[in-house]
This record gives sequence, C-alpha cells and structure tokens, in this order.
Amino acid sequence: MKIVQHISLQQAGIGGNLTHDYFSAPDKLKDFFTYQPDLKGLVQAANDRKNFPVDRKTLVDVINGQYKGLKLSAPLKENIQALTDENTFTITTGHQLNLFTGPLYFIYKIASAITLAQKLDEADPTKKFVPVYWMNSEDHDFKEINHFFLDNKKWEWEVIASSYGPTGRMALTGMKPLLDKIEAGFSEKYRFDPAFKNMLEAYRNSPDLSSAHRKIVHYLFNEYGVIILDQDSTELKKSFSGMIEKEILGKPSIEPISNTNEKLEQSGYKPQVFTRDINYFYTGNETRERIIEHDGGYATADLKLKWSKEELLAELRTNPVFFSPNVVTRPLYQEFVLPNVAYIGGPAEIAYWLQYRSNFAGYGIFYPTLILRDCFLLLTEKQLKKIQSLGLTLEDFFTDLDSIIRKFIQQNFKEELDLSEIESGFNKLHDSILKRITDIDPSMDQMALALKARSEKDLKKIASKINKALREKNTRDLDHIKSIYATISPLNHLQERQDNLFDHTLSSADFIAKIVGMADPLVSDLKVIGE
Repeated sequence: MKIVQHISLQQAGIGGNLTHDYFSAPDKLKDFFTYQPDLKGLVQAANDRKNFPVDRKTLVDVINGQYKGLKLSAPLKENIQALTDENTFTITTGHQLNLFTGPLYFIYKIASAITLAQKLDEADPTKKFVPVYWMNSEDHDFKEINHFFLDNKKWEWEVIASSYGPTGRMALTGMKPLLDKIEAGFSEKYRFDPAFKNMLEAYRNSPDLSSAHRKIVHYLFNEYGVIILDQDSTELKKSFSGMIEKEILGKPSIEPISNTNEKLEQSGYKPQVFTRDINYFYTGNETRERIIEHDGGYATADLKLKWSKEELLAELRTNPVFFSPNVVTRPLYQEFVLPNVAYIGGPAEIAYWLQYRSNFAGYGIFYPTLILRDCFLLLTEKQLKKIQSLGLTLEDFFTDLDSIIRKFIQQNFKEELDLSEIESGFNKLHDSILKRITDIDPSMDQMALALKARSEKDLKKIASKINKALREKNTRDLDHIKSIYATISPLNHLQERQDNLFDHTLSSADFIAKIVGMADPLVSDLKVIGE
C-alpha cells in the first residue's frame, strides 16, 4: 500500500466552503481561529497551553479507573503516566460508539491523532504529546450508531424505543440476534482475523455499549499508546460542575455564538450549530432530555422532572454525572479536562468548531488548533491502471456515474455518435422538398411537414439505437467503470463513510499499521492509496 495521488477536498466533494477556506484561504477566517493548522501553529499552541492548567491528578485517576481489567501495553502505560507531567499534552479526536467501529473514517481519525502526536514529539522534544480518543458515550442518537455496512450490506441492531438515553449506558442483552447473524455470515470468511473475533467477544461479554466499545478500540490501538477517555464520568463532571452551573444560570454561550454565526453569514458561510438557552441534557431518568427553564424554575423538556433553582443546583452537586453536554458545551468540557493542543475532526466538525472560539474565550478555556483528520481512498493497482487505460482520470469518478459513462463514450466513439452532419443534410433536403411541393400545390405543405416530423423522429430512434449498440459493444469497459465507481462511492457515499474496517483487512495484512504509517493530517486533501 502506498499513496499514489492527492485530490483536493473540493474536487473530492469533502466538506463545505467553510472547511475548504480554513485550509486553503485561512486569512478569510482569521477572526474564527487562533492557531494555524500547521506544525508551527501547533508548536505555538503547545507553548501557550501551559497558561491553562488542568487537574492532572483527577484526569489520570479517572483514566486508570476506566482501564480497570484491561491489559495495558508499555506505550499506553507510559502515556498515561506522562499526563501527570505539566510538559505532556494531548492530541484528541472524538466520536460516537459506532457498532464494529462503523465507517472507515473512524479508524482514520485515530490514526491521524497517533501520527500528529509523533510529529509533535519530533518537532518539540521538550514536551511529550499523547493521542487521545474521546468516547462520546453520552450521545443519544442511537439510530446513527446502531448499524454498520459490510460487503455493502447493512447490519443493524434493532431496539424499539420511543427515546434513548446515553448510548454508552445501553445494555447489550438484546444484541444477541444481530451477533448470531454476523457470526453465521462471516465466521468462515474472517476465521483467521483476530480483530473480528475480538469484537464479537467484546459485545457478547460486556455489560454495556461503552464497555464493549472501549475493549474494541483498546484492542486495535493499545500498542500505539492511544488513551481512551469516556466522557461519562462522575469525577470529571464534578471538576467541571462550576462551568455547568455557569451555563445553566447565566446562559453565557448565547451571545458569543450568535455573534459568530452572524459574522459567518455576513462572510457567506452557513453556520452548523445554533445555541440554546441551556446547552445541557439531564440523564438521570434513563433518557436524555434537554434542561429548560419552566415556571420560574427548571425542568426536563418532557416536563417529567421539575426543579427549583436551589433543587437543580443541589442535584448538580450530588449527581454531576447526570448533566450531559450538547454540541455547544461538549467541546468546552473536553478542553477543560484535557491538556489538549489540537482537536482532530472531520469536515463537518471543523466547520462547527470554527463557531466556538469566542465562546471558549468567554469561559476562559483554551481553544485548540483545529486539524482535519486524514481522508483516504483505497483502490487496487489494477483499478488505477484500468482508469488510465479507459482514458479517464480519477477526478472523473467524483461526478455521477452517467456523466462518467457519457464522457467515456464521447471520447471513444465521437465520430459514430456525431449525427450533426446527417441532421443538417436531412433538414436541407426536407426544406428543398417542402419548397418544391408548396410551389406546385400550397395545400400540400402540411403533408410535407408531417413527413419531416416523422423522419426526425426516426432519425432520433436510429441515434438512440446506435448509442445502445455502442454501450452493448463495450459492455466490458462499462462494467469496469461501474465497478470502480462502486468502490469509490459504495451505495453512492464516499468510500470512507460507507466501508467498514473488515472490507479491507483481508486484502491487506496489518491494515491499521499501514494506515497509521501513511497518515499525515497536516496535509489536508484526499490521499489515494494503491493496494
């Protein structure tokens, strides 16, 4: 495996204008970020990060507690212990708890964090940088994570419920039917793949989704020293409770984010996130409901729980873990508890993080460097050569399939398809006939026009049959085009958003190691890998 080509984000259709300009024209967005997304900016961020200390003892105690029962590699032990030192900083990426790791870009995110930490270790030997995977275990959008695709087939964990609490707390007792189907369908194909076996065992032998997901990610990235941190922590929430109280009582996020959104719109960009009056959920009733102001006090949005101001603050002091941040406050929570220098996100994440700088300033929390995760496209050498032999470019495959086929036919059979000369001669002939007829008998003009219309229709039929014949004549080439397109955009999605890890482990031993070796999140484009 090696990188054979780079394609721009715009050409690949990855991200929107805001993300594109952040990397290609950052001066247009200088009011929305602090550090340039390059090595120089990251080193500066690390120097400034010392002015924003974190509670390292609580952090390390929480991490060690969450790893209880798991065997830690030497690099992981070293990285956890290093967090007690004020010269150690984190490179963080985060994601929901997708089944069987979900789409490939989940793997790419963590690979990007590993590589960037290594690059910073080399760039600034006076400090140490460790990769962190932040488990967004409190998200309640179960339908977004309850499935994955393998062999272009959707495998789904079906749970019937009117609402869902934090997905990480979900018991796995109802997953057995899905696991049985997966094992029956792939036990032979992946019988030599230890990662596949590990995932099945993790889901079968864990009490909840967070526990299983941690085991899976730990198995895949333990040797790289990746620290997994579950945000659903009583101790971390307790340390952050002052900020939670500030948000609920004072609503400090409204003005900075609203002002930022207005500036973005004035600059021609579309904001991704809009703040609420209170940007927290309550999770103490086995659901995850927004906290709202109600009748002079507070309540959950479904009005099943109600508090006075004093009662809500008492609940926050007693059960801080039940207060769950939303998309506005989760980044604040993350950067408050971690000595973080950079956040690595996908295109949409970069866009909405660009809305947060002024809110971080209002809270007095460090605003990190924003780095785009690596984007990869995996093709075989045979496919790459076939694209070339067809007279097409890889860029052509980021349009729709019909456009690709049309270009191929036009390039290879232009003369056969060009009926313009025949149509021109046909029109001249009919015009001449029409003039002759009308000169002799003007009443016959309608007959002549009808004849012309029938002839034009017949000519179009002939052109259509020629086109069909050319397609049938070149069925093999067209099948190659369709097959390559299906690899690049399976089920009409980008490969990295559709394919699963196991779609590629059979054809490439040590797949993750190779991805880590090629990752470079400081190069913001689509990297095409030839397998």
